[in-house]
Amino acid sequence: MKRENISDALAYLDEEIIEPTARLRAGFEGCGGERTDGCCADGLSGESAAMDGVPVDRLPEEHAGADNKGVQEGGVEMNQRRRKRGLGALAAAACMGILCVAAAVSLRISGRPQEEVPQEGSGVMTGDAHMPGGATVTPGGQTDETERGMPADTGDTENVPGDVEEAPRESFVAPESLFADETDGITENGLMIASIPVGSYEAVYEGVASVGSDVLEKSLGAQVAGAEGFYGLGGHEDLQYVISDNEQAKIKASDGERYMLWEFQSFQAESYPYSDVLKLVYGMERADTIAKLVVMPPTFDNTDEGLRIQKEIGTYEVTDQDDIKAFFEIIWGMTCYGSDHWDMIDYGSTEMSVDGEGAHDPVRLARYVTLVSERGCAIGRLKYTAVSDMFYEYGGVAYEPLEKKQAARMQKLLGIQN
Repeated sequence: MKRENISDALAYLDEEIIEPTARLRAGFEGCGGERTDGCCADGLSGESAAMDGVPVDRLPEEHAGADNKGVQEGGVEMNQRRRKRGLGALAAAACMGILCVAAAVSLRISGRPQEEVPQEGSGVMTGDAHMPGGATVTPGGQTDETERGMPADTGDTENVPGDVEEAPRESFVAPESLFADETDGITENGLMIASIPVGSYEAVYEGVASVGSDVLEKSLGAQVAGAEGFYGLGGHEDLQYVISDNEQAKIKASDGERYMLWEFQSFQAESYPYSDVLKLVYGMERADTIAKLVVMPPTFDNTDEGLRIQKEIGTYEVTDQDDIKAFFEIIWGMTCYGSDHWDMIDYGSTEMSVDGEGAHDPVRLARYVTLVSERGCAIGRLKYTAVSDMFYEYGGVAYEPLEKKQAARMQKLLGIQN
């Protein structure tokens, strides 16, 4: 119902019902239904109740005799009947007024009569259709412009400001699917180094031999914050591997490829907690993000005895969650010294001692450890040696030696007998 129609209905109610009812009630309250001095029982003025122009309370005494007693009694009975009729009329008018007010309020709230509900599948729209900007449209009607103060809808909702089309979820890219293969066209950029910001650090990345640009382009994820031309892998939140658009990043690839694959190496800092690497690069902040540890012997001893020891140790997995938690807690607290610190790393000598013992200790006392995440991503850079009770990585990335108790626990976890 439109606002002007409601206003007219309320005005009619006030003029035709409420105001006369109020006047009638005022008359009764003024005379109490019994007074005759200046007003009568039906609420009319004393002038209309006067006899021959003389008010009732001023009649001559001769008219107040016995003959006039019946007239007075009859007048009282008439007044009582009028009072009852007046009260009945007042009650009826009050009820009518309440009903009218209720009807008007109901119309004001709903704004329209109840719509008939169509049968399922009829294709008829019911109720209010919400339009851009908050306006509503009733089926078969127009936008309520007066109430909402919004322009009528044009029917074109494709490019409404503030509406963002939901982007499709990125497909998860397995890093190993991007590594160079004998049957793929590959890029040879293993000796290239790039530096990009990660958190408060400058992170060093090294080029990885990979598949061609056509595959890498399809594997792009979100752009790395603050690193123009560098992208994470599709479906990843970690930054273990990134892909560069060499035109955007202004990188000249040795093979002229448009895209390149890179792997994290270290932070450019004198020292930093390894927990920052786990959080910022690998996205691991809890032990339960690690599904298993893959442990294998080192491969740098190719002598017959060295190969025999490697076979004896074999490759095995650590899946017990308590063991994984103990391992995670130890590496979380390590201090890393970055790359090119070979002078700090002691994993023993492969030269045979005078008595012929110890030549193969670096193999027996060392393990390569790969952390495998719940999503299958493998972090295979950590290497441990019980010769100096420390972790290290290729590239001369050195770590602070473990405390004696931590070293004993680590050797047990990795199956090292020293």
